[in-house]
Amino acid sequence: MPYYLLSSLLHPQELPMEFLSFSGKKTEDETIFLQDVKRLAFTEGRSRDNDWLVDYVETCLTGAALDWYSQLDEKVQMSWKQLRLALLQSFTARGDLAIPAPPAAAPPGS
Repeated sequence: MPYYLLSSLLHPQELPMEFLSFSGKKTEDETIFLQDVKRLAFTEGRSRDNDWLVDYVETCLTGAALDWYSQLDEKVQMSWKQLRLALLQSFTARGDLAIPAPPAAAPPGS
């Protein structure tokens, strides 16, 4: 086995991590973006790591999507489940983002 392959197997954390990008333009599909995030999280061993997922998504957002994100309630920003749902509800692949009002935080105990 070539050294570079063996080295990457023994030290996967040393490989450069891929950074996705999502701006919310009509040419982008939010479902593909979210699936790509989940696949990358899986390859990094982080598919169930809420903090990693929400932090990573924040680094991927640009333009209108980043503006939208900055208006979200902090509880939504800090929950992968809520952030994913908010993104799916707010963006469509059929048109540019019209920045909606951020979703309300769920009532306590729900």
